[in-house]
Amino acid sequence: MNNTGSLIIELFVFSFAGLAIFIMMISFVVFTVILYNQRQRAFISDRREREARFKAELSQVQGEILEDIMKQVSSEIHDNLGQQAAVLKLQLHGIKKMQDPAMADKALETLSGLISDMKSLSVSLNTEQLKKNTLPESVLFETARIHNTGLIKVNTEIEQDLMPMSPDTRIFLYRIVQELLQNALKHARATEIDVRIHGNDHLVRIEVADNGIGMEASRKEGVVSTGLENLRKRCELIGATLQINSDAGVGTSVKINYFAADNSAP
Repeated sequence: MNNTGSLIIELFVFSFAGLAIFIMMISFVVFTVILYNQRQRAFISDRREREARFKAELSQVQGEILEDIMKQVSSEIHDNLGQQAAVLKLQLHGIKKMQDPAMADKALETLSGLISDMKSLSVSLNTEQLKKNTLPESVLFETARIHNTGLIKVNTEIEQDLMPMSPDTRIFLYRIVQELLQNALKHARATEIDVRIHGNDHLVRIEVADNGIGMEASRKEGVVSTGLENLRKRCELIGATLQINSDAGVGTSVKINYFAADNSAP
């Protein structure tokens, strides 16, 4: 009888222990599923938020590019095309009065220059072309435009064969380079800007450097680099890193590294 009672108690204990283990396993599975779902929802929510920020920033970048283009157009018409047209008008009047073949040749040369500048202006107005261009093509067009103004010397060392990038990423990187060039023009008091773009199958490395007064000197003179935070934010949105080195009287160098972890936006 005692043996039977002990056996029953042992069976009860084993059954209870087994039930407890089973309940713990079920609880663990349920907890794991709940935790996974929570993390999945948080991941989806975070990705949607990043996508929304990316789209909003992309829209702003495109607006800034268009605004800069319109400023360029206004400046080109006022400073260059208008002047060439006025010269051409005078030359044509001279030809009419004197019937001078040499002056006619000069007028044709002026007209050719005017047509060439108008074609360049037409290309710069085409924002859709910017999406089709490679990053090197867009940057070379911008650096040539700045160099041709005669305001500053722009040296370029740009590889053409870079890893594939989405149009949105190219626009972001182009705008970052454009902002760095404008900062050097407006605040650095530099005489030269160096633009280098190199890369491989996994990385695009961009460097924009000037021989100006340096960022600290710019700040002391009351120039606030409000665009720096925008640059950092835009680099972060596309997964790029930003490194700034600046020394008074030596100049500023800004390096951007964009990695090929994800070429799709964002």
